[in-house]
Amino acid sequence: MPKEMPFFLVLLLMVLSRLAYAEAEDPFKDISFEDVEQIVNSQHPADVSQLLSALLPEFMSSYTLVHDSRSIQGASLVNPRAIVYGRTASFILAFNGDPSQAGYRRLEMMQYRDGSNHYELREITFDRRGARISGKNPARCIACHGNVPHPIWQSYSDWPGVFGSADDHSQYNDEEIPFRNFMSEEAKHPRYKYLNARTDISDHWPYRSQVINVDPYGEYHVYRANDRLGRLLGGRGALSARSLVKSSPFFRSRKNAVLYHFLRCDADPAPSPYFSAIDKLFQQRFPARNFPALYENLANVKDPHYQATLKLEKLILDSDVLSWNLDLGFATGGDRFTPDGFAMSIPVDSAYAGYSDIDDLLSVRLLEEMSAENPALKPFFKPITAVENYDGINGESRAINLTKWGIDKLYDSVNRFMDYKLARTSCASIEGDALRELAQ
Repeated sequence: MPKEMPFFLVLLLMVLSRLAYAEAEDPFKDISFEDVEQIVNSQHPADVSQLLSALLPEFMSSYTLVHDSRSIQGASLVNPRAIVYGRTASFILAFNGDPSQAGYRRLEMMQYRDGSNHYELREITFDRRGARISGKNPARCIACHGNVPHPIWQSYSDWPGVFGSADDHSQYNDEEIPFRNFMSEEAKHPRYKYLNARTDISDHWPYRSQVINVDPYGEYHVYRANDRLGRLLGGRGALSARSLVKSSPFFRSRKNAVLYHFLRCDADPAPSPYFSAIDKLFQQRFPARNFPALYENLANVKDPHYQATLKLEKLILDSDVLSWNLDLGFATGGDRFTPDGFAMSIPVDSAYAGYSDIDDLLSVRLLEEMSAENPALKPFFKPITAVENYDGINGESRAINLTKWGIDKLYDSVNRFMDYKLARTSCASIEGDALRELAQ
């Protein structure tokens, strides 16, 4: 008879086996609105809990928790609003946890449509008659999310009101004790128990691990729930913005002028003919006497590039200012789809800490298409991967932060990146065309 294996060796093998399993396993999956609709129609869930129980655990493993919500769904430290977004954030659902909270009997949903490059909003309301699925884009939803619905998310690297608010650390901003309490009660809660907390991957899932020998940097994006969601929303937001821009008569007649801006060719804060031309067009189309509130808001934005951004959006879309903004607020810092980590007055090659904002993400899409049409622009367009973009910004190779569980491939599937330094060398070439277009 062989001798029994020492207990410590058995334990070590179990730990190594679990780590190997976790390393090899993709913890995320996607579902769609149609999947949820089928569950409702076939299984007839009586409440939110029953519907959640029918969803894939892998989908339910990708989420973040809002404890101070601006939405029509209430939230608290004890019963936060759970935002579940799967692997790609193409489908997002949200719910809270206490009967006294607003929106307790509703499941809110967003579905990204590749055909239109926009999100659709729906909600499921549960009452005595069972589950009722709303039509597309209910009025009370678009009141906040806009007529062309877009997600609402805060700026990297602070997400006020969300657990993991400080760069995906759940132990800062007085969050540690409430989050620990939530984790201890989660498995017993009728709704939150369906959140698939992967504590085998991070002891603070879905946020950063606090075990130093598991992740010395605490930066693996597999448990950067807030950062990862922002990157995914930003990439899809750039696609949505491109669709809106391309449909605009202003863009079709002034492509170089629009590209000039989104490449940050106008990053110099000094007055320039470009800013003057934008301002002249803006005042002609939107006279101050007819739009006093618009000009009052613009007066709060001091950076000329930000002013040009807001004026260009209005000229391009003729819609409410910041209609493609994730953060909703008319921020003096200029937050748009994805937030800036740097001052707009400083010409830079890419965004702080690997996070690209709408200028970068949209400029890639525009330059790619325009270089296909104009051979003179081809030498300036060089696509790169998320890892190349990340390492180029951080100045060192830390690709494992993105490559673990294939997060880099996920980012690449939603975002496009390019050699921004090379792209911006085209500014001198297109400036003359940009000014001529604006003078039309």
